[in-house]
This record gives sequence, structure tokens and C-alpha cells, in this order.
Amino acid sequence: MFEQFLAFAGQKEDIMRILIINPNSDPGITRKIEEAAQAFAAGEFEVVCRATPGAPRFIETYEDQAQAAVQSGVGRGCAP
Repeated sequence: MFEQFLAFAGQKEDIMRILIINPNSDPGITRKIEEAAQAFAAGEFEVVCRATPGAPRFIETYEDQAQAAVQSGVGRGCAP
């Protein structure tokens, strides 16, 4: 997932882009998040929303949070 972020961030264009990473893997929720963000953006900037592959479908427990963080790559490449 972190690699997808780097590819997204490395694109050079004159349009502002927002990448939303849904920490769970439910495609329906990801779609709803993207629809709401696109409505907010109102065509002023591009919105891309991605689910976290391999993460729990819903995040309900601390264990789910930890699994989502591991699957998303949180912490990789983020050293000061």
C-alpha cells in the first residue's frame, strides 16, 4: 500500500490530488467514502480512495487496528 502512495504522490500535474486510504478492506465503505469526498471536492481537485488489501473488512477491535496498520505499510519508509 505504501508503494501505491509513493506512485500516486510522484505524479507531476497541475491538479491537486487527495489520496484517501480506507484502513479496512470493505469495498462498499471505500466507495461511500470516495463518493462523499468527490461531492465535497466539487471538481476542484481529484479524489482517489483505496481500501487496504488484506485488512479486516471492518475495524472493531485493537487487533483489527493493528492488522490494518501492518497491511497498509504504516511505518515503512517513514523514518525521520
